[in-house]
Amino acid sequence: MSAHQNETNEKDYKHHLPLTFSHFNSSYLKSDTHYMGEGFSYNQDGLCFLTSDPLHPGATILIKMGTRPAANLKPEAWEGIRTISLAKVEWCRPNSDEKGPRYKVGVKYHEPGY
Repeated sequence: MSAHQNETNEKDYKHHLPLTFSHFNSSYLKSDTHYMGEGFSYNQDGLCFLTSDPLHPGATILIKMGTRPAANLKPEAWEGIRTISLAKVEWCRPNSDEKGPRYKVGVKYHEPGY
């Protein structure tokens, strides 16, 4: 599954990465409130993560990755990991795994402006 779409992509990596996120530059939501999530699929274009908090498609969020995953990851697995990034919520769906967080979220990274 692509990090931000429902298609297979050989460039997707699957590692559990703790993260926090917050709404970015939003006048109607508290942008200083941070939420927890866990990334599980990512590539250079985006990220798919689990969270207990629903997000609206189109929202811009600021994502900060937590501690680095195991040091024994292959160097190519680091491709696509952004430790901090702005991203647009592409979709948010209920998570079918009842034991895990309630929502799966797919985001697309904003391109840097340089």
